[in-house]
Amino acid sequence: MIRRQRLSALAGKLGGEVRGTDPLVRGVRTLEEAGPADLAPFTHVRFRRLAETTHAGAILCPPALVARAGRAKSAAIWIHPEPWVALATLLALVRPPARGGRRVHRTARVAKGVVIEPGAKVGARTRIGPNAVVCAGSTIGDDCEIGPGAVVGAGVEIGRRVRIGPGAVVGSDGFGYVASGDKLLRIPHVGRVVVEDDVDVGANACIARATLGTTRVSAGARIDALVQIGHNAVVGEGSILAAQVGLAGSVRLGRGVQVGGQAGVADHVEIGDGARLAAKAGVIGDVAPGETVAGYPARPRARWLREHATLARIAAPKRGRR
Repeated sequence: MIRRQRLSALAGKLGGEVRGTDPLVRGVRTLEEAGPADLAPFTHVRFRRLAETTHAGAILCPPALVARAGRAKSAAIWIHPEPWVALATLLALVRPPARGGRRVHRTARVAKGVVIEPGAKVGARTRIGPNAVVCAGSTIGDDCEIGPGAVVGAGVEIGRRVRIGPGAVVGSDGFGYVASGDKLLRIPHVGRVVVEDDVDVGANACIARATLGTTRVSAGARIDALVQIGHNAVVGEGSILAAQVGLAGSVRLGRGVQVGGQAGVADHVEIGDGARLAAKAGVIGDVAPGETVAGYPARPRARWLREHATLARIAAPKRGRR
């Protein structure tokens, strides 16, 4: 939440031009989640359909996307030449709300050295290992296991029967910066992380909170050690990510996706249900449901294997030559 004020007042402070009405703005949310009192950023053409159907009271966008934003039900458009700079400044004023409740559930088993901040909720029969930290406003469901040294950040929601490995961090700030002159301006991340039921998160894995909205790990997913899940990413039900996988911001994995070790997925890429990404694959474009890809840039695995076989034949020494 931000201090309620007119959209024109925000533009007066942060620059840009307002077209249409001049609504009172009290929050900043994603295009999908925003309501009539919210401002929603529209900064990439990929989100054009959401921009056309959003219920946001106002849309923040660059000049190149004004035509698309104008199709939305919202009549108010804040046009800014550097919308990410404006958004970063605005988000610095927003903080996730703390929640009330018990400091720790009476039946939870907690080891020495644990820090559970006021307002955190811990479910029945949940075990929390030594030197773990559970921050204010977070919720951990029943029958969970939080490993030694793990961190559950503010406002994180963890379902039932979830295992968080030693040293894992759920709810750290995402890696988001925008150039402002000769400096890099950090974009505050004020969204949340939701880890649904029956998820395993391996040792030293990191799951970043959303800039706005939600980073989500869906039910039954398996996350190996040293995996990085970027802000606003979605991991589908039953998906499995092997060690050292990296998902950039806003990646969406469908159900039952299998990702091999050290594979990387570029931001805003969508991976369809049941797709498989081979180890060390570099995925820079969408992958269709059920497809198997390999290599960099990732392409269908059979094609990748043929290309390597062809290169091997070309490189093979000729008979009689060294």
